[in-house]
Amino acid sequence: MQNTELVARVTSHGNHLLIYSDLLQEQLSRLYASGARRCTVRLRPLAGDAVIIDATIVRKRERLFLRPLQEGQAVLQHFYKLYKGGYEGRRPMPVVIEEIIPSGAKSL
Repeated sequence: MQNTELVARVTSHGNHLLIYSDLLQEQLSRLYASGARRCTVRLRPLAGDAVIIDATIVRKRERLFLRPLQEGQAVLQHFYKLYKGGYEGRRPMPVVIEEIIPSGAKSL
């Protein structure tokens, strides 16, 4: 997915964050079906600069999510804590996904 920006949301799921977008479901479904489970994502929190993170594609029930790995998890945790500002309940953080680069896909 290149040169198409779309808004997604980052939510807390246990000890890690997940990225979800209804608009991404078709793209992630194709990647998942082709065997791609990892990708590089360039995204921009609404109150920050663009960051590049590594992520895995995970299935939760019928939906597909991006789960940031290692440093990406730490970077998004930082922005997520700033965004929530002490709010205790669930509060999805909007992000703009600028690009998804699959790694390990057989063919699309």
